Amino acid sequence: MYSRVDLDPYEEILSVASIPLSNTSNFTEPSKHYVVIGTGYAYPDMDEPTQGRIIVYHVDLPRDSDMGTLDQNQSFISRTVKQVTEYVTRGGVYSLSSFGDGALISTMNSKTHLYKFQNVDGIADLKVEPGATHHGHILSLFVKSIPSNPNLAIVGDLMRSISVLEYVEYSPQQQVLEEVARDFNMNWTTALEMLTEDIYLGSENWNNLYVLKRNPQAPSDEERCRLDTKGEFGLGEMVNKFMRGSLIMPTDGSSGSNSSGNSNKSVSNRSNEMIRTGSQTLYATVDGSIGSIIGLNASAHAFCYVLERMIAQEIPGVGNLSHEEYRQFEQEKRIHPHHGIIDGDLVESFLDLRKEDMEKVVNAMNADGGWESLAGLVKLEDSGMGSLSPGNGKQGWGNAGDEGKNITVEEVVTRVEEMSRLH
Repeated sequence: MYSRVDLDPYEEILSVASIPLSNTSNFTEPSKHYVVIGTGYAYPDMDEPTQGRIIVYHVDLPRDSDMGTLDQNQSFISRTVKQVTEYVTRGGVYSLSSFGDGALISTMNSKTHLYKFQNVDGIADLKVEPGATHHGHILSLFVKSIPSNPNLAIVGDLMRSISVLEYVEYSPQQQVLEEVARDFNMNWTTALEMLTEDIYLGSENWNNLYVLKRNPQAPSDEERCRLDTKGEFGLGEMVNKFMRGSLIMPTDGSSGSNSSGNSNKSVSNRSNEMIRTGSQTLYATVDGSIGSIIGLNASAHAFCYVLERMIAQEIPGVGNLSHEEYRQFEQEKRIHPHHGIIDGDLVESFLDLRKEDMEKVVNAMNADGGWESLAGLVKLEDSGMGSLSPGNGKQGWGNAGDEGKNITVEEVVTRVEEMSRLH
């Protein structure tokens, strides 16, 4: 299927989003998915666009009477893309995201706006909510929301990291977008993702990843309005896109859905040991690489933490470079040890080690009371990624009666192989 979008001179596409619109009280038409495009006019004499458009399209399927004997491939060719409406904006539309049922949230220059679809003679049209606008950013480049909470969205600012906005409807005539929490660190945001209602993943221009957590149940206002850093990691590449999903196809009985819309996958082996995953996120970098970030349950996170630590300790890196220094979170004026995020490449490198090196790593894991004791050195609540799975209790690998027993090379190989099959 090919369709052309005609733009005005100097007009550029800045953002694209897919917006579901179900059969609500405002619409009598069947449920549809709309493709929404945000544009901006890039005039040579302007630093930032002062005008743009939000253009809404939907795909028309051929009627049953027109299908005849068309096969599936021909039916795809028969689809047509039709423009539904457009809305002229005062600024470039840098980012778009669905916001609940029948609503759209967008960022334009330093502002964030909420739009709602309305029924005009049976056709969907965009209506801006006058009061549902947020100001105060330097340049709002990204916005994300999740279906489980249609009143929350996160906005990524060029210089001021990530902030959380909440949509509050005091009355039919008074709706507002309020900032309820923010990260007070100076992160130049390049991409973000809303993993759960309270846990957010971001990247910044010094090639680092960071995980933020909101605590809406905190006793003080100061704690509730601050996003705490739960994970920092030096990736070494600049991420410019996060997307929910996985590189593998889910199998029957292995995946479901949790409250955040992310997959909740379990992989079990012969010993009834289990890996539980929470959020699954893909990322793309400006260098052209694609990677996967997976939330783990408590026992899987503890095991991977200890294995990562022992491999880095016992096996010299290339050029004898320190893994801690290589993966540390480093900005112009901030250097922090990496924490909360496990280096999956290093963990899976265990499968490529020689037999004697595997034994050396496993013996180090079994020293000083076993790997469970070493895992206790890191608090799970301090790990943003370890808390992304719905079950955070000590479940999964091993039974309660097996605590303190030495782990074998074969067991470590089996567990790492299971991890490698998750992406």
